Formats: sequence, C-alpha cells, structure tokens
Amino acid sequence: MSDKVRVGVIGAGGIARGAHLPGYARIADEAEVVAISDIDEPRAQQVAAEFGIAKTYADFNEMVTAEDLDLVSVCTPPFMHCAATVAALNAGSNVICEKPMAMNAAEGEQMIAAAKQNDKMLTIGFQSRFGERAQFLKHLIEQGELGEIYYARVLALRRRGIPWWGVFVEKDKNGGGPLIDIGVHTLDLTLWLMGHPTPTAVTGAVFTKLAQRPGLYSRRQPIDQDRYTVEDFATAQIRFDTGAVINLETSWALNIDNEVNAYLCGTEGGATLRPLKILKEVPHAGLLDCTPAHEEGRERIHEEQFACVVRNVKEGTPPLVKPEQALIVQRIVDAIYESAESGQMVTLA
Repeated sequence: MSDKVRVGVIGAGGIARGAHLPGYARIADEAEVVAISDIDEPRAQQVAAEFGIAKTYADFNEMVTAEDLDLVSVCTPPFMHCAATVAALNAGSNVICEKPMAMNAAEGEQMIAAAKQNDKMLTIGFQSRFGERAQFLKHLIEQGELGEIYYARVLALRRRGIPWWGVFVEKDKNGGGPLIDIGVHTLDLTLWLMGHPTPTAVTGAVFTKLAQRPGLYSRRQPIDQDRYTVEDFATAQIRFDTGAVINLETSWALNIDNEVNAYLCGTEGGATLRPLKILKEVPHAGLLDCTPAHEEGRERIHEEQFACVVRNVKEGTPPLVKPEQALIVQRIVDAIYESAESGQMVTLA
C-alpha cells in the first residue's frame, strides 16, 4: 500500500476528538480520515468541519459499506464496540477499537472471529504500551534485568475523577466503572511487561461508597446519581500459571491520593513506572536505585499508537496490541465482577 491509509471513524465523542482524530492529523502524510459517523449526525458534522473530514453518516453500517476504508477507528461507548467492529471487519476494513474490548469476553471472541474470517487486522486501544517509559522498561525486562517477575501492584486511582459526561456511569452502556475505564490500561500494560502469563484465578471486590453520597462533585461538576449504576472503586488479586500474582486497585472516587502506576518485583530487581525507576542490589555493595537520564517531557503515546497502527496496515505487520491479549484482559475483568458478586474466587480455564 503506497497511498495514504483511508480512515473512517465510528463515534464523534470525546475519545475521537481528543485522541484518534488528532493522532491521525499528526501523520497526515500517511493517513487521511475520509468519513465519520455518529448517531447524532449534527455532532458528526460539527466534528467533520473541525477536522476537515469530507463525509458524515448517521449509520456506521452505511459508512463502512459505502466508503472504501483501509482502517476504521471504533470510538463508541463499549456497548457498541462489538457490533461496530464486526461490521467494519465484514466490510473489509482493518479496525482499531477503543478499550475496553467489549462488554464481555463473549463479544470479544466474536470480534476476533470476524477478524480471522475476513483476514483483517484487529487491535485494541491500549495506548500505554506505546509510551517511552513502557518501551524502555519492556526492553530491560526482556534483557533479564528484573529476573522472574513474581509480584506486581497495579494502581489507577483517582481521588475524585468521575466522568460526568457521556454514558460512563451507566452499566448497561459502559459495562462498568473505573475498572473498565482506567484500570484496564494499567492492567494491560503490566501483563505485557510480564510477558502475558496465563491467568488462573481471580478474587475481586467492587464498591460504590462515595459516588452516591448527596452533593458529590467530581472535577467541579455535580454527579447525576440517578444514572450512576457502576462501581467507584474496584480491587482484585489475579493469580497466574507461573505462580505470579498481581494486586489491582482502581477508582474514580476514593479517599486517597491520585496515582497511576505499576510496581514490578522480580528476583533480580524491581521497577516502578512513574517515575521510571529500577531497583537493584549490587553484590557486596548494597541497594541501588537507577533512574534513566532520558526520561523527560510529556509522552506522546497516542501519536505513537496511531503511527504504529497505520504502519501495520500499510505493511501488513501484526499490531503491538494483539486482540487475543486484549481478550485476556476482558476475561479478567469479567472474573473480577463475577467474584465481586458471588464473594468467591473465580477460576479461569
């Protein structure tokens, strides 16, 4: 493929405007967004005018069949991820779908089946893997600097950070709260850093203790508590076939400091992601903390993500985020909610 990659976008909401469309705009010599669809067509038209997109549609099915698209970005709420992704794949397009992969693992399996049936690329928007810190740490781990990683602590914590826009707080449309919104990012990143061991058992708990309190504000906006049907905090322990364990904590509202981080503990050393720090022991000398000198500035993870995905489409190479890996994250999420409801450990096949 020598010409620009022709891109269509399904959903004209915040993630399209804030990540996908700017991401493609930064690589305008490689990709061009030629169409966008949204059930609210006036909103699609407004976004199209803002980003110079030629065509708008109210129905994504019409868009993916009418337009000759090489790549489709699925930027809908999660309850539409499966239908939009399968439609785009069946129409002959490659797809990058926003996280979470789907509402549940069964939908994720349908998406993977459609990609295989149509011989098209499917990848999921876990952009954290594309960051400079993550890439550097992955290289160190692959070189054996941490040895066997047997424990990780995964945090995606907001003291008060409930999204007040869109359908984030509606379980039937979003699938869950902070676990599937921000927790999955750090969980996916940690699984990738650890080399994707196979999960075997999950114990989880979810809480809605603060979001339903009268007069709660988040980011200086009142919360519509009549619509709030998801958790505001989730925690889990995940066990793997290697014997390794991950402890996960994620919140939109919790009386604790904000923190997004991953702590990795191995036999030869440990690491933290933010700030990126390697913790080692020097024989006959003692403990040593190492901070890479080049870790400066704001990472452009979305720019790297879309540049990589467009390159995958042009060159026919596999994506960094494989759909089977995203499906593992989805199965863990499903198990956390199941465990929280039953109060029992859930065993994964």
